[in-house]
Amino acid sequence: MFSETHFPAVAALGLKSGFGDDLLRLTSIKVFHGNSLSGRTAWLSEPYSDRPGYYGIQPARSQDDLDKAFQQMHDAGWQIATHSNGDREIDMV
Repeated sequence: MFSETHFPAVAALGLKSGFGDDLLRLTSIKVFHGNSLSGRTAWLSEPYSDRPGYYGIQPARSQDDLDKAFQQMHDAGWQIATHSNGDREIDMV
């Protein structure tokens, strides 16, 4: 996997999921969307039990921006591996 920050460069080279050989193969793009449960920042639909009224931090990327990014990666032939923790973040994915 490689980070989505490298997607423009990899796409410009015309590479796709599966490129490589038995020693090194590119399989997917790692996308981080959301925050941490242990850090109490994941975006939840229910408040944290120890912080009434606090639902975590909403992801910086909007639904529309996330959809566009995923579509662009998919259209370029890439499998997407997404890291997301909070149920509201997961619903967006």
